[in-house]
Amino acid sequence: MKVAEATTGLQFCVYLGPVEGDDPHAFAESLFTRAGLTDRPGVLLLVAPKRHYVEIVTSPAARVRVPDEACEAAVARMIEDFKAGHIDRGIVHGLETLTEVAGAGTAPDGGADFPDILD
Repeated sequence: MKVAEATTGLQFCVYLGPVEGDDPHAFAESLFTRAGLTDRPGVLLLVAPKRHYVEIVTSPAARVRVPDEACEAAVARMIEDFKAGHIDRGIVHGLETLTEVAGAGTAPDGGADFPDILD
């Protein structure tokens, strides 16, 4: 994650764990919002292995460089590894895909680091 952040200037967060409630997408959005990250150049990867669910949430500032199509490509790449039983490799490949699409950039001044959420 540190390489992706240093390369792109975006802040990445991975949530690996259970999803609360019946709507995994809403849960991912709520994690992003509760952390107060909607106005920051951030990307949240939610991986819920027991639900077989992956979600990528981007802030408006990050979405300019990481559009929905790139998120879909990252999820597809991650799922290939997940199906083979390699959750860690899938997360790394997802981050690599997003880093490639976002390209080089610098983090804005004055922003605190994105929280690393791991469950």
